[in-house]
Amino acid sequence: MMATTKLHILKWQSQLHTISTAPSCQVFGSLKRRSIRPDAVSYTTLITALTAMGRFQEARRVFDSMQRDKAVSVDLAAFGAMAAALSK
Repeated sequence: MMATTKLHILKWQSQLHTISTAPSCQVFGSLKRRSIRPDAVSYTTLITALTAMGRFQEARRVFDSMQRDKAVSVDLAAFGAMAAALSK
């Protein structure tokens, strides 16, 4: 069961990373609606995509959501992505 969940997360992360534009928000929403818990990479990828689109406030909301998610540890990559968003 754990391996299947990890494969699902990797599938969604690759989609988030590949599109890195407006549809990434929809993919992230689909992930949560399907009860697949996003991990740090998923959150960080979405923050990076939102920053690339100039949607800094949304990137901040995603980062705040990441901090509230007890199953996810905010890592250096997430802080770096948020620093990039704040520096724009």
